[in-house]
Amino acid sequence: MLVNLLFHVIGLVYLYSQSFFRCHEWDATALAVSDWWLLGDAFEMEVVVLIATWQYVGSGAVFGLSRGGWRNKYLILNLIGLAIILSILTLAPPNPLSCLIRINCGSSSILQRDFGFTPWFKIDDYSSPIGHNVMPLYFRLGLWAICLCNMIVTWTIEQKILRGRIGRYIVDWWKSNQEKKKDITTMYEHPDNKKVIKFQL
Repeated sequence: MLVNLLFHVIGLVYLYSQSFFRCHEWDATALAVSDWWLLGDAFEMEVVVLIATWQYVGSGAVFGLSRGGWRNKYLILNLIGLAIILSILTLAPPNPLSCLIRINCGSSSILQRDFGFTPWFKIDDYSSPIGHNVMPLYFRLGLWAICLCNMIVTWTIEQKILRGRIGRYIVDWWKSNQEKKKDITTMYEHPDNKKVIKFQL
């Protein structure tokens, strides 16, 4: 959990350090609350959604594969398929798939004028002042690398720490500590007959 939160912070710091983003931050007054599906038009929301979705897939891969899931061909195919879809959403220029999810897309007129892409379906006009949330290629590559590093770090922590030597040491220490507590004999002196009663916790 803390690792995923850390990579969210890294992704947002990376975004806020970009010149294309400065002065294009989200303006909460530009959108009615009832148009909730347009909240993703902001660069900030786009980055958070991509990182979080990669984290869901990465956590599923770490949990499934570390418990013998690599023998499950359906799990492997699902993970590969999700990784391909997420890579397209993260790296590709405006396309029908990304525009359906409103990631790396924009208003139809802006897409035709600035990106040479003509959508064949209706796209609600973007609520951002620039009319799109298409990130530059260099930034998309950096964001993709951050997401992959997140998966690698999560896998390493799971395999080398939680399920590795450190994890086994913590489990053994906890078990031995619990056994010691059970063996403690407490002395209790009754106020009336002054008899000492022994009992175990």
